Amino acid sequence: MGIVRTTPSIIAMAPSSFGGFGILSFEIQQLINHLNLIILHGPDTSSMTHQLLRVTIESYALEAGLPGDPAKLPGVSYTTKKCWITQTLYYMEKYNISLSSDFQGLSPAMVS
Repeated sequence: MGIVRTTPSIIAMAPSSFGGFGILSFEIQQLINHLNLIILHGPDTSSMTHQLLRVTIESYALEAGLPGDPAKLPGVSYTTKKCWITQTLYYMEKYNISLSSDFQGLSPAMVS
């Protein structure tokens, strides 16, 4: 089913029980799909998608330059490239969603 793109979003996103189309906003639908991908492929170390996720998260942590779990870093979008991981972490922070991983990013610098 398709709807005309000029349809007001309040009608498109309203529940069908109230006469709307019950369509989730693109932002929320995308976040759900991204989290689903991370949850399904994150633990499976034999998966090619897991390896791509790992490399992307390692790159994000390296660009952020901060130690700790990248999923728990504060919004550091000003130091990192725009990618789907960055957007996912931004929306996770916006909607107060948390994930944990065994990846710890950079080690804290040693001070002598």
